[in-house]
Amino acid sequence: MPVSYRSLFSLTRSAIQPAIPKRLLMVVLTWVTCCLPGLVAATPTLEDFGSQPFIRNMAISPDGTRYAWIQEKDNKKVMIVYDAKKKEPIAGLKIKEDIKARDVEFASDDYLIIDASQARTVYGVAGRFEHSAAFSYQLENKKFKRLLADTDNLHPNQSGLGFIVGIHKETDFVYMPAFDDSTTPHLNLYKVSLKTGKGKIFGLGSTTTTDWFVSSDGKILAREDFDPEKEKHTFYSYASGKKKEIYSYQTKIPKISVQAVARDEKHLLFIKGATKNESVHALNLEDGSISHAIFHQENKDIDHLITDINRKLVAVKYSGFLPTYEFSEDEVQAAFGTLMQKFSSSSVDLLGKTDDNQLFLIRTSGNTEPEAFYSFDAKKKQLFYLTKGYPSITLEDLGQVTAFKYTARDGLKIPAVLTWPQSKSTKSDRQNLPLIVLPHGGPDAYDSVSFDWLSQFLAHKGYAVLQPNFRGSTGFGVAFHNAGIGKWGKEMQDDITDGVHYLVKKGIADERKVCIMGSSYGGYAALAGAAFTPELYRCVISINGVSDIHAEIRSDIRRYEKEGWLINHWENVFDKEKADFKQLNEVSPYYYADRFQSPTLIVYSKDDSVVIPQQSRKMHKALKKANKESTLVALKGEDHWMSTSPMRIELLRTLEAFLNEHNPIP
Repeated sequence: MPVSYRSLFSLTRSAIQPAIPKRLLMVVLTWVTCCLPGLVAATPTLEDFGSQPFIRNMAISPDGTRYAWIQEKDNKKVMIVYDAKKKEPIAGLKIKEDIKARDVEFASDDYLIIDASQARTVYGVAGRFEHSAAFSYQLENKKFKRLLADTDNLHPNQSGLGFIVGIHKETDFVYMPAFDDSTTPHLNLYKVSLKTGKGKIFGLGSTTTTDWFVSSDGKILAREDFDPEKEKHTFYSYASGKKKEIYSYQTKIPKISVQAVARDEKHLLFIKGATKNESVHALNLEDGSISHAIFHQENKDIDHLITDINRKLVAVKYSGFLPTYEFSEDEVQAAFGTLMQKFSSSSVDLLGKTDDNQLFLIRTSGNTEPEAFYSFDAKKKQLFYLTKGYPSITLEDLGQVTAFKYTARDGLKIPAVLTWPQSKSTKSDRQNLPLIVLPHGGPDAYDSVSFDWLSQFLAHKGYAVLQPNFRGSTGFGVAFHNAGIGKWGKEMQDDITDGVHYLVKKGIADERKVCIMGSSYGGYAALAGAAFTPELYRCVISINGVSDIHAEIRSDIRRYEKEGWLINHWENVFDKEKADFKQLNEVSPYYYADRFQSPTLIVYSKDDSVVIPQQSRKMHKALKKANKESTLVALKGEDHWMSTSPMRIELLRTLEAFLNEHNPIP
């Protein structure tokens, strides 16, 4: 089956996998807690930094009278529903330990949707994958149902069943794409009852269908298809009541990424370029015409479009060191401008809103406190504190997060984030510090001024932490992102190296006490630092990192059934090199194990569905063969993203022991 082009490394709703078992959650009819409005802080420990936030994934009901969130303590997870008027919890669900609760959302004032996933193996498919599902929970009768359960003629082995494209609130039906059980499965659209969980076909798709769009009154608006064999991207409109092709073009990789439905439901809104993200345009569902840029800000990427459950546009979120927002309504825009000024040194995330556009749910993160939740009345311009995500970590426990830019060797300005040691507050204190270089994953990602559990743990121990947004990162404009094409292990790596030299020259970092650490692409960058600038680092830590690029690409192609779009993507990433990718060996750390000079810690997750675990194991084996100091640690039951608290804590304990030995704080 084709894999959705929307997610290169992780399986989405377009992948055939076994579904999650029905009984993921157990109803808890009574729950006593004291989560809103305040919690008592304690002295933070390693466990406090490593644990998932005590409260996360908060949502607000359409009428603003209820909140829901995932609450976790000692790896025990519960979904809580809180009545804002009664000021007390009114319902709860206990979540099994091996299930990852990804999100919670109000479908209506009386129904909640819980998204969950579980790592599982698939017969005939290499590796383990994250399998997802969605559940409805009715507040009135305290019952939940797995959506699409007991639905006829569904393919028995499929994942991504938690994706909802719309809801008809008057009838309590949601609309969900899923594969049928035909010989060549089609991605159909199903109308699913929130009360029973059972669905029936609502729209017929094809083997190349990738997405559906539905109106608020339960009518199909559009369907999206991508055929990798014919290299054709097509949009069909149902505005007239019949399917009609309105727009198509030839491409190896889709260049249109539709994320929202316009408020008038006559247009689809898409971000120009699958990774460029510079402007939002509208696709007319009547004639297929494309508008000029509706939303655009110079030298900023569009992080994503914020939508409601019907995928209608709420706001455009722009990236950068601190996020900014653009709303269609001038009144809301002005109110949010006032709000953003209040949190000028922290990131503000918009989590939800009421149907009347008056009450907004936000989360702040960064230099004010680790994470805090507020409701914001846009009409009255009033801010109401709700609770915090990390009750045991206070402002006094945080290392200050500073955004700055330095100049790379070729003159390019590199945006970066520096987290200062928590104990160092004056200029005289901030000299000759032990440094951890922490390049981000992706590499289509970026670091910003916000709470990062790993960098804050390191800062709390006494390290300065550099997070360089090397060229190729998103978040800082199209030109900056495109400057990274074909530059793995080359200019992208030089940018990281130049950041270290900058801090050493400024007297901030002690050149004798620099370690590099990263996860995913950041893990590759850590290994590349050891291979290509071995004299720079005192120790090296790779977490789920790529060591042999060619081997990883071959594995991806095998796992994703040799999809042409995947090959085209890699060709684009590496400046259209030949499909055999032999030239990639010269930038793969695996082939340079003999150059390593520093102790290396390699950590990998056994359930990693993105970077195959063999990438870590073979790097460790190569280092041992070259008589280099290498330690290999496997995290059992963990995924690529370090989603569980026990494994995060285990990781921090491993890192702490390794750093205490090889880069100790004076």
